[in-house]
Amino acid sequence: MKPTDIQIVETSCSTQEFAYRSPMKFGGRVVHDVVLLDVTVKVRSRAGKTGIGFGSMPMGNIWAWSGGKTDPADALDAMIRFGKEVVREAENYSEFGHPLELTYDFAKHYAPLPNVS
Repeated sequence: MKPTDIQIVETSCSTQEFAYRSPMKFGGRVVHDVVLLDVTVKVRSRAGKTGIGFGSMPMGNIWAWSGGKTDPADALDAMIRFGKEVVREAENYSEFGHPLELTYDFAKHYAPLPNVS
């Protein structure tokens, strides 16, 4: 136990869509835009200090389901719903620890999340 260990206090999640100036090719497919999943997390240390962090991740639906069997719009929707569910669940995770330890431990909770496909 360290006074610098943190606990997640609050989370929020949103998306942004950006059109590319010209098409780009990823995973053998041409893409014209990108959707970013943005996450903000408020944490508290054991010592009572608070902090806020922000991260953003492009939703790689084009290459995540590159087999061509899943419609790209459906794949994007599933990825966004899964990301938002993980963010909601993280707010209920009450353990303290180093951010990497929390991430590793919380990842064990992904499998039982509701099926978003």
